[in-house]
Amino acid sequence: MVSRPRRDGRTVGRPTKYNAERAESIVRSIQAGATKRAAAKAAGLGERTLYDYLQIGQEALEDAEDDMDRVDPDRLSYAQFARAVEVAEGQTEENVASTFLIAAMGGNDWRAAEAWLRRRAPLDWNPPEKVEHDAGDTLMQLLATGLVIDDDEAEDESSIESSIEDRPEDREGNAWSQEDDP
Repeated sequence: MVSRPRRDGRTVGRPTKYNAERAESIVRSIQAGATKRAAAKAAGLGERTLYDYLQIGQEALEDAEDDMDRVDPDRLSYAQFARAVEVAEGQTEENVASTFLIAAMGGNDWRAAEAWLRRRAPLDWNPPEKVEHDAGDTLMQLLATGLVIDDDEAEDESSIESSIEDRPEDREGNAWSQEDDP
């Protein structure tokens, strides 16, 4: 447990909520697939508090160069907790990935197989992203009709719109080609 600051021989500040039971509860929740946020909430902690505990543990491990035997005794339980959370997350991910792969390969679930392929080889298996264009209706009409306007003609949008409205297919509903233009 991290020592709280002292003033004139007295401990100051609020006592920590960290204890072995809470730490074990959080690790069990993460092993069961809970997020850190949900695990903290189930253990009666705020998410920020959990991240503070994990940071204390990570810093202790870094200071000891990842050698648990060299961790400051005041921060040893936090370092063990941080390591246990890391291992629990890895084990949980491995278990879920294994279950997913079994469903994809042996469970005859084409959706699972497709999802696995999309995640493992996204360049090969993900469809191209749709690109949203912010083009007005006028431009879309021009593209649809194949109308080409010179820069001199396209002074403003109203001149483009009037040229589209003057086309025979707009007035009479007949098809036309650029060769038919007057």
